[in-house]
Amino acid sequence: MTELEDRAQSVFLNALEIEADSERETYVRAECGSDPMLLREVQDLLSHQRRLGRFLDPGNEVTTPTIPHPCTEHVGDLIGPYKLREQIGEGGMGLVFVAEQSNPVRRQVALKVCKPGLDTRDVIARFEAERQALALMDHPHIAKVFDAGATESGRPYFVMELVRGIPITDYCEQAKLTTRERLRLLFSVCQAVQHAHLKGIIHRDLKPSNVMVTLHDGIPVPKVIDFGVAKALSQRLTDQTVYTQYQQLIGPPLYMSPEQAELSGLDIDIRTDVYSLGVLLYELLTGTTPFDKQTLIEQGFDEFRRQLREQDPVRPSARVSTLDAANQSTSALQRGIDRRQMSQSLRGELDWIVMKALEKDRTRRYESASEMAADIERYLNDEPVTACPPSLAYQLKKQVRRHKVALTTASLVAIALLIGSAVSLWMAIQATSAREQANRSLADFQQAVIEKQDLLEQKTAALDEVSNLNQRLYPHTMVTVDRLIGERVIAEAEAYLSIFDSETSANGHHTFEWQYLKNHLQPSGQRLRGHSATVFSVSFSPDGRILASASGDYTVRLWDTDTGELLRVLTGHSSDVNGVAFSPDGDVLATISDDHTIGLWNPDSGERAATLRGHRDMVTGLAYSPDGTILATGDADGVLKTWDASTGEVLNSISAHPGRINSVCVNSEGTQIATCGKDEFVRVWSLSTLENLFEFASSKDQLHVQSVAYQPGTDRLFSLSRSGKIRAWNTETGQLDDEFNTEQFLLGFTFSPDGSTLATSTGHYGPLLMWDPETHLRTADYPLGDAGGSFHATYSPDGRLIAAAADHDVILIKTDHQPLHRLLVQIEKPIDCLTISPDGQSVLVGHRDSTLCWFDLVKGNESSRQHTHADVPQAKYSPDGTLLATAGFDSEVIVWDAKSHTILQSLSDFQTQIRDFAFSIDGRKFAASDGTKVLVWTTEDWQQIDTIDIQDVDHLAFCFDDALLLANHTVSYRSADGRVQQVNGIDERPSGVSVSSDGTKAGVGLLHSWRPGILDITSFQESAEVEVLRLGREHALSIMAIALTHDGRTMATVDSRGSLVLWETKTGIRLLTRSIPDLTGLPASYHNAYLAFSPDDSTLVVGLNPSGPDDPKAPKGVVFVVSRPSSRVQPDVFVPELE
Repeated sequence: MTELEDRAQSVFLNALEIEADSERETYVRAECGSDPMLLREVQDLLSHQRRLGRFLDPGNEVTTPTIPHPCTEHVGDLIGPYKLREQIGEGGMGLVFVAEQSNPVRRQVALKVCKPGLDTRDVIARFEAERQALALMDHPHIAKVFDAGATESGRPYFVMELVRGIPITDYCEQAKLTTRERLRLLFSVCQAVQHAHLKGIIHRDLKPSNVMVTLHDGIPVPKVIDFGVAKALSQRLTDQTVYTQYQQLIGPPLYMSPEQAELSGLDIDIRTDVYSLGVLLYELLTGTTPFDKQTLIEQGFDEFRRQLREQDPVRPSARVSTLDAANQSTSALQRGIDRRQMSQSLRGELDWIVMKALEKDRTRRYESASEMAADIERYLNDEPVTACPPSLAYQLKKQVRRHKVALTTASLVAIALLIGSAVSLWMAIQATSAREQANRSLADFQQAVIEKQDLLEQKTAALDEVSNLNQRLYPHTMVTVDRLIGERVIAEAEAYLSIFDSETSANGHHTFEWQYLKNHLQPSGQRLRGHSATVFSVSFSPDGRILASASGDYTVRLWDTDTGELLRVLTGHSSDVNGVAFSPDGDVLATISDDHTIGLWNPDSGERAATLRGHRDMVTGLAYSPDGTILATGDADGVLKTWDASTGEVLNSISAHPGRINSVCVNSEGTQIATCGKDEFVRVWSLSTLENLFEFASSKDQLHVQSVAYQPGTDRLFSLSRSGKIRAWNTETGQLDDEFNTEQFLLGFTFSPDGSTLATSTGHYGPLLMWDPETHLRTADYPLGDAGGSFHATYSPDGRLIAAAADHDVILIKTDHQPLHRLLVQIEKPIDCLTISPDGQSVLVGHRDSTLCWFDLVKGNESSRQHTHADVPQAKYSPDGTLLATAGFDSEVIVWDAKSHTILQSLSDFQTQIRDFAFSIDGRKFAASDGTKVLVWTTEDWQQIDTIDIQDVDHLAFCFDDALLLANHTVSYRSADGRVQQVNGIDERPSGVSVSSDGTKAGVGLLHSWRPGILDITSFQESAEVEVLRLGREHALSIMAIALTHDGRTMATVDSRGSLVLWETKTGIRLLTRSIPDLTGLPASYHNAYLAFSPDDSTLVVGLNPSGPDDPKAPKGVVFVVSRPSSRVQPDVFVPELE
């Protein structure tokens, strides 16, 4: 289309809105100006107005007509079963008649038939779109469609409800409706428009002539008509192509929205209709539109469009006050109100409702017609409305944007004037009173210094107040986060934890409990996003490079396990995809679905190679034989089938269970199939014949068997009931080999490739849990973050990765990634001492058989071993990590080079067994107690420098300034100058003492009251009376170990039942509690316990000696680790749908 034709269309469309011929001619000549070709084009279009109707209907190709087409339908003619009675209207696309229908009911209807000569493909598509739009809707305030067809000449028509009425504005004026009555009418119109929006239709042409009011039993009923330019939101209205040409205006100018007038790339939405409803309400209230026709006529359409986009309309209350007295009197009379009260009646809420609907920025309008209707209803019910006047800041911003150039110029002039005036004034003062100015400057400077000091003091006080507030808030926030995690309110827990995102300790790290809770909320691995429904199954390719995930969104997605990239999406199933498995050679991917079929796919191309049919119900389980020749499947009707994997033929079929088969697996020899279902039995079948070999009653707890799996490298078959009970069966003898209860609600399990670990899925309820199938202990927890629990998990063939199906996502976990909780090592002999190396890389464990063992803190393997005393009940590193001191029952302390493990010094000046020893904060001193005295040495030359005659000291620790804390039946503080001060509030024997790295805080465990205490060691220098801060009674038995983080902010305690508690040392508030037996499956009773924090406070190590029943499989000592991940988790990966 040429520029001339495009311009002519715009002028023509706007001219059609002007009713008076003289005013229309004035407008056209003003717009065309001195362009005679444009004037001729517009006049030519206007001369054919009656035939062409709405010239710029969207999608119509505009051409200049040459031959008129007379109407072929006349009153009295029959179109289908309808007899034409009278012509009542003519639009841009069709003619409208009153027609009479005699069968099957006798009634009068409105029949709209496409105009002769306009039955082009585009016009027919528009005509069909209007019919489809009306047919989609069923609302008392929208004209209904009854029938449709084509005339004998092939032109389409449709039959709709006959609406005998007048435009809504005319009716309101003639009936002299009050403001409230007008609002009730518009309320019904809003509901009708909302109905159209819910059906996916935008009207785009709302104006008084398209909202007719008719009377039903004397009651006015508005009807929305003429959907000729309606737009579909989410579906096509017709199979024909309907295209709105670029930069075409849709809708009447006086009622169009700013975005319709903008001619931009921004698509319109339902808020366009909201704007038109606002114009309609404006006219009903004031008798005129926000921008009147006179502006359009006098200033031209381009200026009208600019005002529509940039200028806010006058508020209705202000508009009626500007009317002359005659018009005010007429409007007031038509509304049954006094002329002087008209403006007052609109001011306030009605102004707000109208102006919100007429917002230029559509994001500030009502979101829908129903929202506008709700505000009108609130006004009618004398309730507060949601609309409110725009803020002063918003109005100011709009004014600045509108007058940017003028304001910038004025600002520059004002600044220039201000600078000039200031310079002139300064020069005048300088010339006349230099000394006085200098004195004033000096006084001002002194005053500024004073004020600055005051501000700095106020700032410091404010910062101190904020810091104090944060310190008071912090422990309560951690308690709240821990509770929310337990309740699975993940988003709220993250919000609370983020309050202290920037808070770190002196060592630059977050506190231990903050990072621990943070790890609860983060997935333990890479998050693969893309499915739109629950992921039910995952499977690795034989080479481990591809991961397949099956979902309730009917698709299977293939992922690159190195990058997390989505490779392709397999579509073709018509229902949930329940399972997925690669063939042993990786050439075929098998899928099973609720649509009763098995799909065989080429994983490289994504093409479906074959579909196996034969099941009569949902297919719920599948497994390949090791050689890939046989595929076994089970369904929800309990039927087990085997298929020839190459031909797709059914080899055997049998009813294996009375109901759903939950799991199918094949042993490594390829001789057996194991199945389980909703009944309590696990059944083993011959793979070649489906002959029943064994039958195990595996679920006596009345919950069905959820999963079965063969343990790699053994002849044992494991089964899992939903209650969490795991049983192991010998497939050679058919006898029960082993069983244990996880005390968890579980949905499935899988073995690691070497068979040493069981990974269990917890459904919606928590992390991926790992178990030792031999000792029955829970060895690790992998949180899945806000993805929820896992529905299925599997290992990669090399055991390097675990994939967990977690709600709509897949979590890809590296097995060398440090989990949240883990059982680091199980030891066949009790632990007698435990500490962490200064580099944080290993755990040192001492035993009474004269051995020291170092275990890697990440991998758990033994990295070094050293023989020493006859027994090793104690071992401690110096603060700088260069020295290691050990003591046994032989009354001797040995000092080692921590790196080479060579003996540097032997301290043997003791009478009995060493009870405790410690290095000073700076590492320059060493003290030890044998219960009769305390001896102190320098570590430079190991010369004894002090003897402290305090007996029965079981625990000791250095504080800052080389002071010592000594614990016997109480706790005493001994300063470097020999002054001894007893701590108040301790009336029983402490079970342990731990001091922070800077020596300013200490934790004390109390043996019998089961309540720990906290000491502020700095207070010994300030007061002769120092009271221990006694904490809550969170422990049910004696506290066996106590440890402070190196920053001194957190204290950990553990009792003889394995209850681990973290405390905030400043306030003494309990932060969280964890039961180690619940986390590991260990017995709930211990002979001894040991605690140690890593140097960066990121890891807490717990050593335990279980005292449960004598079980040959149970370890005598265990090391349990609570920590943050050792390496950074990869970021989430989200991949959009592939084309």
